[in-house]
Formats: sequence, structure tokens, C-alpha cells
Amino acid sequence: MLEGELRHSISLSEVIRTAIETETLSSEFFLRYSDEFKDDENICQMFQSLAKDEDEHCREYKDMLTNQATEISTRIPEYQFQQMRKFSPDYFCVYDANNNLTSDCAMLGVLKYEEKMMIAFNSLNEFFGGVPQIQKIVKREKEHINKLRNFMHSRHSTFMLETGGI
Repeated sequence: MLEGELRHSISLSEVIRTAIETETLSSEFFLRYSDEFKDDENICQMFQSLAKDEDEHCREYKDMLTNQATEISTRIPEYQFQQMRKFSPDYFCVYDANNNLTSDCAMLGVLKYEEKMMIAFNSLNEFFGGVPQIQKIVKREKEHINKLRNFMHSRHSTFMLETGGI
């Protein structure tokens, strides 16, 4: 069997439940990081904000399961199905030479995670032919990516101003 063969049947409700699981895991992760970086008020607040967003997304997605038609299904490649389930936010975090996690590395790791999840859900959306439920999930992931990029950009700009670019 070829790796890309469409052999795994997946329902829209399964995609939404996966999104709920992902958002729940991410919320817990972001709260843990907000505590780990509590000495940096801006980073701490950013992680708390991300956790709050993820909790809101969970409520939205649970509402989708309850109030919208989700019984349609499609077939996707097995690798795509497995890829959806193997990532967690700390999978992408990079540690320094002393095995310490810096706030910048954490933010970059979270950004990579959000990008990967957006790509995965966007790909699923293509298999489903562009359903509004998955489009909303992709939109939420894009919002997080933009929020993180803007935060990292402003943080970098502030650092450059404070240090004269050194």
C-alpha cells in the first residue's frame, strides 16, 4: 500500500474532536509556561492569553459538535491521520546548551506548533472540500500565529531599542 493512499476514513466530528483535544492540551501547556516564565510579565501574560483563547476555541468547537451537522466523512492518507495526533506544543520547543528553556525559544516553539497545526487542519479542510467548521479552526490557528508573530516582533523591536541593536 502506498503511503499517500486514501485509506483512513475520518468524519468531520472526529476532526472537531481532535481540535478540541489539541486546544485542551495547548491550554494546559500555555498555563504551565505562564507559570514557568512568571518573572517576565509580558511573556506570562501572553501565555495566559493564549490559554484563554484555547479555552474559548474549545467551547466554540464543542458547540459545533452539538449544533451543526458533522456526520459527513472523507478518506485521507494514513500518514495525515497519524500526523494530526503526534504533535504537542513542547515538541517544538528548543532548549539552550545548558538544557534551559528560554522564553524566546518557548515562543518560537509555540509559533512552530501553531503553524504546524494550521497546516494540518488546512490540509484536512481540502480533503473535506472546504467545510465551514474546519475553515473556522484554520482561522483560529492563523489568529494565534499572527498574535504570536506580532508579540515576538514587538518584543524584538523593544529589545533592539533598549540595547541599541546589540
